[in-house]
Amino acid sequence: MTHFSSIDTFAHMIYSPIPDEVAKKLVSDKIYSLEYAGGDSLSLDQPDVLWSYIPQVNTFSIELWLKSLSFLNPLLDEYTASCDQSIRACVTGIVRSYIPVCDGLIASSKLMNSKDHLMATAVIVLIKTREIFGEDWELRPDVERLLLRIGDYLSSNTLWIPGNHGVMIDFALLHISAYLHNMEVVQFKRTALQRTGNQLETMFDHEGFCFENSVGYFDFNLRLFDLVARFCRFHAITSPELTALDATLAKATEAIRHAVLPNGMTPIIGDSGLDMTGYSSLPGHRLFKRAGFFFYKTTSSFFSFNCGFASSIHKHCDDASLTLRYNEKDIFVDCGYYCYDRRDPIRAFVAGTQGHTGFFPIGFDNLTPPEYVQTVLRASLNEVAHSEVDIALRGTISYQDGTHVIRTVSGTLECLTIHDHWEHAQSRMRQRFVLHPHAHADIQLCDGDYVVMITNGGVRAKLTVAAAGVESINCGTGYYSEHYNTYEETTTLDIFPHDLPCGLIETRVEIIADSHD
Repeated sequence: MTHFSSIDTFAHMIYSPIPDEVAKKLVSDKIYSLEYAGGDSLSLDQPDVLWSYIPQVNTFSIELWLKSLSFLNPLLDEYTASCDQSIRACVTGIVRSYIPVCDGLIASSKLMNSKDHLMATAVIVLIKTREIFGEDWELRPDVERLLLRIGDYLSSNTLWIPGNHGVMIDFALLHISAYLHNMEVVQFKRTALQRTGNQLETMFDHEGFCFENSVGYFDFNLRLFDLVARFCRFHAITSPELTALDATLAKATEAIRHAVLPNGMTPIIGDSGLDMTGYSSLPGHRLFKRAGFFFYKTTSSFFSFNCGFASSIHKHCDDASLTLRYNEKDIFVDCGYYCYDRRDPIRAFVAGTQGHTGFFPIGFDNLTPPEYVQTVLRASLNEVAHSEVDIALRGTISYQDGTHVIRTVSGTLECLTIHDHWEHAQSRMRQRFVLHPHAHADIQLCDGDYVVMITNGGVRAKLTVAAAGVESINCGTGYYSEHYNTYEETTTLDIFPHDLPCGLIETRVEIIADSHD
């Protein structure tokens, strides 16, 4: 028998399960139906109709199967408790109708986005269903043959790609090898372990920081690798790759504790949302130089600076971006490339400089991430100095058009000074701060300098921009996301320096009042 806790954990990570109260009502009322992105309700009592709704675009097939996983889990759990034959018949119908769909996907040479997610999910739900329904299940031979076909497909290089997609595929291969127990699947296990070992060298640096960008992806990858390790321990699988994995997991667990917010949630950096990780926070300074991240935390405040991320995999972070959170209130935040859908009209906005905290040539607006990565020729984060009280960092960026930017940050969380120096710019520069949707900004001219009062809940901050070298400062519009694929319009502060080939902007951020009100 496979390790059910790993199956259920995987189901929860890939697609959030239906809430217990909803699942119980569906089971008690025998309303076996689900809704997909198009808004239509499809009955699971009519599985042939269910799959006939799948259009040529693969998004809907993935959506249906992922939702069926979260739907089938409570049904299978209810069957385990009640042995209700109507539930068994419903699930059997779903699986019977899915087998030819899966065969078609394997036979298709068409590259489908996230096809690996679909196949890995199929393995998990098929094995769990087969084991709950027992040896006399009429679909047992068909399911076992399908699992072998899927295993052959996943063990080839046709589908496998590095990153969390590859880890999911190898996790599925390990489940097949543990479940079928025959010589045909020995190679599945070897392939999965070998690729897992290779992944460790490309996805984590020597300090344990994940190269797949953003703390949210760090958390997701860490949990996936932890699932692989726990599954192998449960089945007494040993290998040199697993020994290396245990060592990497220990370093990565410490690293992510430096990267999460004081309350243990992922900070809004890149495409991370405010999600609870389960890792306790470690306060203090921590520089991950190769990964390009610096974090500083107290028991309730958080500062991050990132520049020169080492990998282009899921590169959603902006070089030289800042995040400042004081007493659990955002002062400004880097949103990152959190919108994957390039057809989304908001994507052009957030993929350029308009939706981000940072310092950019204005001409680089509205670029998609691959173009953005190509545009940045070189970026690096250099530690100047730091103590238990003071921060002193420098990030440098060189762009392909000849622009060279140096951003220096120094001071404490209560009083930061930001120096932005640029030279040889072929296009105008802009400095931008993105505020929390609930924050308010008021711009004044005081003693010759621009003063911006930022208020968010019980925290008030004073942002002073030295007028020398600055042509204008104004409030704009940006987008902010606390959760993946959700957008809230928010205020941004745009600072335009004089149109010169070189210059300096000095910005000082002071916390002038804070409370938990």
